[in-house]
Amino acid sequence: MAISLLGDAMLYAVLPAKAASMGIPIALVGVLLSVNRWVRIATNFGAAGAFARWGARRSMIAGSSLAIGSTLTYGVFPFFAAMLPARLAWGTAFSLLRLGAYNAVLATSTERNRGRVMGMFQSITWLGSMTGALVGGILTESVGFRTTAIAFGLAGFLSLALSSRVGKSLDRLGDSPNRRVDIREIVALLKWSPEFRVIFVTLVGSLAGTGVVVPTIGLLLFTTYGDNVDVFGMMTGVAAVAGVLVAMRFGTETLFAPVSGFVSDRHGRRFTAIVTGAAMVAGLVILFFSGSLVSIAIGAIIVFSAASGFHVALSAWTADLARGGDWTIVMSGFATFRDAGTALGPLLALPAAAIFGVHPTYAVAAGLLVIAFALLPAARPSGRSP
Repeated sequence: MAISLLGDAMLYAVLPAKAASMGIPIALVGVLLSVNRWVRIATNFGAAGAFARWGARRSMIAGSSLAIGSTLTYGVFPFFAAMLPARLAWGTAFSLLRLGAYNAVLATSTERNRGRVMGMFQSITWLGSMTGALVGGILTESVGFRTTAIAFGLAGFLSLALSSRVGKSLDRLGDSPNRRVDIREIVALLKWSPEFRVIFVTLVGSLAGTGVVVPTIGLLLFTTYGDNVDVFGMMTGVAAVAGVLVAMRFGTETLFAPVSGFVSDRHGRRFTAIVTGAAMVAGLVILFFSGSLVSIAIGAIIVFSAASGFHVALSAWTADLARGGDWTIVMSGFATFRDAGTALGPLLALPAAAIFGVHPTYAVAAGLLVIAFALLPAARPSGRSP
């Protein structure tokens, strides 16, 4: 999955800067960079249906094939009319590959080590994103956007082989395919059960954490400093500083995901979720009171690091609860609600910041997280998890 993310991460790093030379209006760049997230809200449960109907191997091969095709399209047809359907295809591919990865974590772990396994999965995934952004930016300046995209697309054939192997193993371990997902299974997930409560808190955490901070950090810098920031005696544009802070998200999530997974295995999912959630609240409070670059950087880094641990704890917790039922339905619901929170963040945070101010927006986000803690199910008294 990390290999498949190379092309997507490259777009986030490169496309805004190269859009003019490619003839793509900047407004449409936003569409290209977000439409893949919105389509996943629809395709996550479709991925569950594909796994049930055709099995893991064929579904994951389809996901890898779509990822390869979409990345190659960026290089062969680098214009909006072609890249838009490619981004929709990538969103579908991500739904299939992520569900396969979740199922692999469930199939190869127990409640005693699931946090660590889930943390390693998240860490490797974000390492792929970080590599795509960094290497993609360097290669684009060296050999051009089209050549870089084609190279990343060809690299995806390695993920095709891995998907086939992992999917085949999952098919041997799981239920036989050739059944259909009943809509009643999806509706049943929405009942006020422990699974749904954890999944709903995932939505709130995705929205109030990185969903708010990532799109508003540049606005916070602008309202605090104007167009330029004094960084070690050098005047630097706020866009560049914001870019560095957002890029640090990849590093912090790669580093802290395995650590959080280990803590959740040792001390419980609920404990880890509350501790990392409280750290997110602390980071948002720091941003609310921030008045210097140092405080802004500290607040953002705390939010990014804690959000990584929060997600790992809740994903492992959801997997624990799903163990006795249909994995694909429950984990698809988890993925859908997380995607919804991430997608809603910019839509709600930016208008709120424009109307009420960016600092009050952080205060509201912190309040939402505190309320969400009350919705978490109680820990089971007999075991480490949750």
